[in-house]
Amino acid sequence: MKNAFSIASICSAVLLVLLTGCARYVSVITETHPIPANSTVTVTTFNGSILVEWYDGTEMLLEITRTSSRSEEELEKVEVEITSGMITRIEAHRLDRYASVGASLKLSLPYGTEIGELHTSNGSIAVAGGGGSAQVHTSNGNISFADFSGSVSVETSNGNISVSGSNLVYAATSNGSITGEIMSITPQGVTLRTSNGAINVEIDSRLNADLEISTSNGSVSVSGESFSDVRTGFWGAW
Repeated sequence: MKNAFSIASICSAVLLVLLTGCARYVSVITETHPIPANSTVTVTTFNGSILVEWYDGTEMLLEITRTSSRSEEELEKVEVEITSGMITRIEAHRLDRYASVGASLKLSLPYGTEIGELHTSNGSIAVAGGGGSAQVHTSNGNISFADFSGSVSVETSNGNISVSGSNLVYAATSNGSITGEIMSITPQGVTLRTSNGAINVEIDSRLNADLEISTSNGSVSVSGESFSDVRTGFWGAW
C-alpha cells in the first residue's frame, strides 16, 4: 500500500526564510501513519537531514520539511512516498531533476519498531534510542547514534561520526572524527576509517582481539583491556 502525503495531516505551514540576503522557502507538514508492531523502517531522502526517535505510542509520526531556494511553487516538486508493511519504506523523490529542492524527515516511532537503512545527502543523520541493525549513509553531514540497541554501520564525508551505547561494526568518513564503542566483533571484522580526523574507540574488555586502526592526519585512541595486540599507524588513500 503506497501513500504520498496521506493519512491525517496534523499541521502544515509554508515559510519564507531569509538567510544572508537569499530567500529560502520552507514547507513543514506533520503526518500520522499506522505502522505494524515490531516492524522495520527504512528512510531515503536527499538534500536534508534525518532524525529518528521513539515514543510510547502505536503510530508513526512523520514531519516532512521541504526546502527550495527558488520559489514556493517549487516545493511541490518533492514527493514523499510511504510503502507500509513489516518493512515500511519512506522515500523522498525529486519530481523535476532540475529542481533546487530538498527534504528533511523527522520520525517518531513506537517502541519496538526497528530501523534498517537510512540514506540522505547533504544532511546530518541523528538517531536517539530504539534498536535494529542500522546501515546509514550520508554526505556532507554528521552522523550520531545515542542509546541505540543494535549494530551500526555508517558512512559519510566531511562529517563526524559519534556512536554511543551501540555496537559499531563499520565507520568511514573524511575530514571528520570517529567516536564509538565496539561490543562484539563479526566474522567480517570491524573497520574504522577516516582522513584528517581522530579515531577514539572504546572496546568491551571481555573481547580478546588483535586490533589494527589507522588514520591520516589524526590521532588514534583505544580504551579497553585484554587485547593480545594493538597496532596503530597511518595510511594513504582508500
